Amino acid sequence: MAPYVGWPETIVPFTQHHDVYPGIDINGALKEGARGKVVLITGSSKGIGAETARKYAQAGAKGLILAARTISNLEALKNEILQNKSRRPSDFHPELQVELCETDVTLVAQVQETVKKGIEAFGRLDVVICNAGYMTSWIPIVEHDPETWWKTWEVNIRGTFNVAHSTLPHLVKSKGHIVVITSVGAQMRIPGGSAYMNGKHALNRFAEFINAEYGEQGVKSFALHPGCMMTELASCSPQFVAMVDAGAIEIDEIALPASVLLRLTSGTEDWLSGRYVSANWDLDDVNKHKDKIIAEELLINKLAVSF
Repeated sequence: MAPYVGWPETIVPFTQHHDVYPGIDINGALKEGARGKVVLITGSSKGIGAETARKYAQAGAKGLILAARTISNLEALKNEILQNKSRRPSDFHPELQVELCETDVTLVAQVQETVKKGIEAFGRLDVVICNAGYMTSWIPIVEHDPETWWKTWEVNIRGTFNVAHSTLPHLVKSKGHIVVITSVGAQMRIPGGSAYMNGKHALNRFAEFINAEYGEQGVKSFALHPGCMMTELASCSPQFVAMVDAGAIEIDEIALPASVLLRLTSGTEDWLSGRYVSANWDLDDVNKHKDKIIAEELLINKLAVSF
């Protein structure tokens, strides 16, 4: 089978965005989009996770539970958020609190302790963003170090499972939202990408299972491709860097996925629960195709057979 190296985002009938647009603008459509909510974000010490924390704070979240392995980065982020609150108090929830948790998502006990700490601090949990991830160089299977290959799954799959396992009982109570950060790579077959791409493909299905098992209890789940950014994680892949340098990939602004996450968990797109969504897609355009997407069960993993 020849490797698929096309860019799936280009085949959908949705306007593509690489920066914040009116439908996800925190100063417009999403002002107070997280009012009073308690939000847990893993991998929140830098990159997409840190920007997501900023956006939820600015959108009126009452509680932030920031989890990552590097506590010093979390402390700096907390100070930044609270300093911004003191400068512009009207833009933030008056009772905003930020809890920091040193967390390795691959360790069950640490994840459980993080969730316990958050519940003790706020009494509830409304939104969970599973953002912690890992990626290494894209290397053919035989040439790949087995331990490094498996670490990708340990962080991306087991880590996401651990977070979902500990938070779903609380999300059932709040009828909340959980988002797993996936990748457009889940829809592609590029030689050398077996660890990362397979794992992201599995995450898409995992989001579907959350919806299948807990959707009737009010939990909404999404698998979100955050777009393409030269984050510290992405820079670990020489292949990705080379594609960017060659102009094969357009870089997105980091505020884009953070703002899309805010909208997805605001309740306006709950009908998309259990599906793959790209941050690049104009969500207003996506809504125009709601009936077709539901009727034909689109944006989910399935085997297409045509004779």
